[in-house]
Amino acid sequence: MNCLVRLLNFSLMLMLFAFPFRGKAQPASEIALRLDGKWRIAFGIYASNKDALLPDYSDSNWIEASVPAFWNDYEFARGFSGLALYRKTFFVPEVARAKALYLLLGRINSVDETYLNGRLIGKTGTVQAPADGELRAYLLPDSLLEYGKLNTLAVRVFCNNLDGGIYAGVGKEKNLIGVFTKTAMRAALGQPAKPAPDSIAKIIRRTVEVMDTMLISRQPEAYMSLVSERYFNNGTRYAEQKLFAQTITHAWLVPLSLTTTFKSMKSHQLSSLPIMIQNLNGKTNQVISDMMSDIFS
Repeated sequence: MNCLVRLLNFSLMLMLFAFPFRGKAQPASEIALRLDGKWRIAFGIYASNKDALLPDYSDSNWIEASVPAFWNDYEFARGFSGLALYRKTFFVPEVARAKALYLLLGRINSVDETYLNGRLIGKTGTVQAPADGELRAYLLPDSLLEYGKLNTLAVRVFCNNLDGGIYAGVGKEKNLIGVFTKTAMRAALGQPAKPAPDSIAKIIRRTVEVMDTMLISRQPEAYMSLVSERYFNNGTRYAEQKLFAQTITHAWLVPLSLTTTFKSMKSHQLSSLPIMIQNLNGKTNQVISDMMSDIFS
């Protein structure tokens, strides 16, 4: 049981460190794929078409426009408010395999849902609680990326006023958006290259230790009190994360060995659980795979 808890919170700790946004230079091994420039955009009812989220959808009759920009910057969209859908294809080289890649989407008014190859990977804001101007940065799940091939981004944006759109990037010109490895993203953001101070690292480690204890002592509600209600990771929302904590703690109430518990979860419970480690890169997945083999062999 302790091993499963540590595995769960090992994944959580990686996510806590996922967006420190620091760094200066990017070595040759880093990836930086610029996505600012021409995108395809549809507005209104055309933007609500679910098929348009899929990679094989034809957007050849959509308007081509430069991104980032406010809708009001486009003559054809001046005065528009409501729903828009952006699409962009981009090539991911084979050398990016087994690297954690992040989509740095820039600043958006007001609400976005972002899809990679037809799957939701992140969203910020709601109609009731818009997130005007917040910087969007989403981890691209390794399981969804097509290496050595074209990939498709689809970004739905809703704004009920006249300054909607993916309107700003980063960098000196405020126009840089793209796909980056972490160090490259930190460089794009112009943040200093230094690790988090020991005081912060100790707080994070202590938090994870407390969360370990909460799960081991079967207190899912206390565990979830330390997870933000805005939690979102690889399609997993707060409610699903809560279900995950409740399910695994409930499973441990049954007097079974750890091996038996895990095997029974695989057959009738695991399908309903969010897979927390699928965001990790190939090397880390191998480490976890080896850990799991040692635990359950």
